Amino acid sequence: MSPTGIGILLALGAAVALNGSYLIQHAGTPATAVDVRRPVATMLALLRSPLWLLGGVAGMSGWALHVAAMR
Repeated sequence: MSPTGIGILLALGAAVALNGSYLIQHAGTPATAVDVRRPVATMLALLRSPLWLLGGVAGMSGWALHVAAMR
């Protein structure tokens, strides 16, 4: 396969991972977790949610695929 084809496949994988990560994190956010006045408590509540963490891992993987596609 040509380098261009590999780049296109990596970019497609990055798009799926990044958009999927947004949806997973949105679904994994506890309803009462987010409070602008309590940023540390908000972050701790989000980090306790396994689904939110899975979305974060998917987002970081999508970012790595994006970097690989650009290379």
